[in-house]
Amino acid sequence: MEKIVIFILFSQFFLLPFGSFNSKIQTRHAELDSASHNVKSYIEIASVNPSFAITLFDFTFSDEKKCTDCHSALIEKETKHPAALDDGCTNCHQSNDSIHPKTGSKTFTLSDKMPDLCFNCHDAIKTDITTLKSVHKIINQKKFCVNCHSPHSSSQAKLLINEEKTLCLSCHNKTITTSTRNIENIKLTLSSKNIHPALEGGCNGCHKPHASANNFLLNNAFPEGQYASAKKDSFALCFDCHDSGLLETEKTSSATGFRNGDKNLHFLHINGDKGRSCIMCHNMHASNNEHLILDKVTFGSWSFKLNYKSTETGGSCAPACHGDKTYNRF
Repeated sequence: MEKIVIFILFSQFFLLPFGSFNSKIQTRHAELDSASHNVKSYIEIASVNPSFAITLFDFTFSDEKKCTDCHSALIEKETKHPAALDDGCTNCHQSNDSIHPKTGSKTFTLSDKMPDLCFNCHDAIKTDITTLKSVHKIINQKKFCVNCHSPHSSSQAKLLINEEKTLCLSCHNKTITTSTRNIENIKLTLSSKNIHPALEGGCNGCHKPHASANNFLLNNAFPEGQYASAKKDSFALCFDCHDSGLLETEKTSSATGFRNGDKNLHFLHINGDKGRSCIMCHNMHASNNEHLILDKVTFGSWSFKLNYKSTETGGSCAPACHGDKTYNRF
């Protein structure tokens, strides 16, 4: 609250009638109330002779306005931005005018440009997006951080503007073309019959939201392209959940269901310095086929059907790379 010290300048204490004095106080109080963001530090009541200046009253007005008197809705949701609490509006906003609100004028602006304003606190994220291999494109688009986050409060964790899956699919509801690849319409893909169980925990089960040292914003290593050296470290992301024995063990009765007896057919397909990547046969997100098997596989500019069929004890496929093959786990 502003403390208003009233100086009464007069040559005789009682030359200024109390009624007149009170009227002036009420008038000035009204001025303060009408200009809530422009409270002056003192009120002068002048008399005929300024040679005597005596501090007679020390008023504390209790009607000083706070930002939340008008803007409380901005911080009413469950998850609140710490920077916006405790009248912390000036952590991010600065006044451009002594009166607010003011018709036809933008009286408050951000105290720094975006996204630098956010990086004043979130310096670790700044480090990530300026140093790591893959950066989420949305971060550097028009609204920067507020493309995904509310700056004040949210009903979602991490101040997200919507539930995680819904938020991600608000962009990934179409094919996205970058300088190096086409990202499929993931929302359409997720309408398929079989969904990758890893997605039950949301997209961040596999992806970083801001930046990553790995390809495709992934949480762990996964190769680009269709071929990679068949090492556990090359496919570390997959082995966060899956048994690495499907890659490393030639014979197994448990590491994979893709086996003929105990002959590990994953090992057969992937093994070697030019091992086939998972994406040769599987969609990482969803598929209408069991085991997330693709309908078609691409090879360069060619595309051919896998013709995969599942059975209770195994299955079969008949792609162009070999004839009709059947496997049975028992």
